[in-house]
Amino acid sequence: RPVNRGNNAPRGIEFDDQTGSYLHNEQLAAALAAPSPLDVVIMDASLMQMAEVADELRDSCHYLVGSEESPPASGYPYQLIWAPLLADGTRTPEQVCRDVVDQYVRNLGGTVAVTQSALTMSHMPALVTAINAYAQALHDADATFHAQILAARDATLRYGVGHSPDLYEGDRDLLDFVNRVSANTGDATLQAAGAAVTAALQAALLDEGNSLAGSHGLAIFLPDAGDWSSLRSAWNLQRLSRDTAWGTWLDKLYGLGP
Repeated sequence: RPVNRGNNAPRGIEFDDQTGSYLHNEQLAAALAAPSPLDVVIMDASLMQMAEVADELRDSCHYLVGSEESPPASGYPYQLIWAPLLADGTRTPEQVCRDVVDQYVRNLGGTVAVTQSALTMSHMPALVTAINAYAQALHDADATFHAQILAARDATLRYGVGHSPDLYEGDRDLLDFVNRVSANTGDATLQAAGAAVTAALQAALLDEGNSLAGSHGLAIFLPDAGDWSSLRSAWNLQRLSRDTAWGTWLDKLYGLGP
């Protein structure tokens, strides 16, 4: 929900109304710290299935379930997604994740645009490595393909449009962007680096379903120039900033760095 309740205010999760505090992405791992990783973390909140969130939680759980798009305001249909587990208490964490994805999309996907995916977190290091190499390739290709890459970004599927579009301008599907860059540039290096991202994400996806064309199970921050200028300091607090060159590439794209 919105912080300070304004229509154009930032959004967060796990609110404490007494103190007015809430969780930032970079605080997620500390909040879920435990002697051993949790089996499953399920995010019943808008726009949480992003590379930034998954990277923060890569050591906190074995599986992460969430939505790229904003779920309906009523949240998950718990009576449906938990029905298989209630009927069979021996279901494994993997089966529970598939139940959530399948039941959610099957029961809601025919009436509203929904997305849902389950990530196997042991595959996150390989995916982050691929994203890092892709960001470096984008950075190196900027001088030649700046206009084509920017056009791909502008055309990439974005989420939260029906709620407060200005808030979510940069929340976009990772593989839709990769595919558009490959098509726009025709560059072999970018295509190879993009294919590595695609393969790594496909390996990480335990299950994925949607009723929104162009969705592939994981979003990433792809802001316009104004949002990057105003939000880059906050974004750089996240683990993905340290683990990849994504922020360095965005600086290059918008003339804020070499």
